[in-house]
Parts: sequence; structure tokens; C-alpha cells
Amino acid sequence: RNYHVFYQLVKGGDKEKFLLQDAKSYKYLNKSGCYDLDGIDDTKAYEDLRMAMTVMNIDETIQDGVFALVSAVLYVGNLEFNDVDGESVSLTSNDVELARRIAILLKVTPEQIQEVLTTRQIFVRGTVTSIPFKLRDAIENANAMAKALYSRTFTWLVDKINQTTNPGKHTSKFIGVLDIFGFENFAENSFEQLCINFTNEK
Repeated sequence: RNYHVFYQLVKGGDKEKFLLQDAKSYKYLNKSGCYDLDGIDDTKAYEDLRMAMTVMNIDETIQDGVFALVSAVLYVGNLEFNDVDGESVSLTSNDVELARRIAILLKVTPEQIQEVLTTRQIFVRGTVTSIPFKLRDAIENANAMAKALYSRTFTWLVDKINQTTNPGKHTSKFIGVLDIFGFENFAENSFEQLCINFTNEK
């Protein structure tokens, strides 16, 4: 599966508020065909996650903003684009609807989303010029946009947790969380995974 929060949101989130669809409809989630894990209740996990965010002093409005952004990331992954003479792109009819949903979730206009998806801007001698993306560039740009949105949200969340759990003057008492990035324990580990695990242990 992809990041667990995607499945938790799709299963447990407010369908209307976050414009959610079935997990199978998202390209970022349907590549593996794995949507559920034995013994894992994604709906309950979503509820637990919201409770944990509340405990960390993240108010409900901010929580909704975070999950709206996560939903937008999923929709960005469904964009396809039309190739226009090998020199630029346009949005397909389905892309236009996706852009509308992404705009609602990110609280911007559809026009702003369409511009970001189809052109890049360069600044030369005080003048801003828009240059259209070619098809490959547009796809890469959309994926980079999704990655940036998710990454910055994750970084913000970590900073918020650190602020909340900061011991301040009471440095002898603190809560620490250790996350060994990349560590996996499979029935049969590949050599690559062995190297990753070994490096993390070192």
C-alpha cells in the first residue's frame, strides 16, 4: 500500500467535506491492487489519528485543512493532460473536473490550479514570462506538486508535534519518538532491503 493516511482518509473521512471517492479510483492507490490489510481498521485508525491531532493541540479547522490537502494530493495523481502538437498541454475534460476539486480542497480558484498545472514561470530582468509545459514536463510537474504538498504538510505536522511536546525548562522530562526510516521486516528480505536495514541500524 501507499501511505496509510490515504486509506484512512478514504475510509473514515467525511465524503462530502473532502470530496472523497473509493480508493480504487485513485492512481496513487490502485497500482498494487492492495487496499485493505488484515487486522487493520482504517476507519478506526482515521478516528484515532484525529484524536491524536486533537491531543497535540491541533484544532479541528486545521485538521480539516490537512486532510483536505491530502485529498487534493490524491486527485493530482489522476491528472492525464492532452498533448498539443508536442509543444504544450491542455486539460482533458476529466482534468478540468479534477482541477475544480483540487481548487476547492486547496481553497484557490480553478484558474490558478490550471495555470500551475500547464505552465511554468520564469523571471527575467523584472519580467515574468509563462512558458507552457510539454506533456512529459506537465506530468512530472504534477507529481512534483503532489510530493511537495505532502512533504511540506508532513514537515509542518512534525514541527507542530515538537512544539507541543517541547519540555521547555523541564528538560529532564520529555517525550521522544524514534522512527527508523526505511526499516522493514519481510519473510524474505532482498539484498537491497538488507543494506537499508543495516545502514539504519548503524
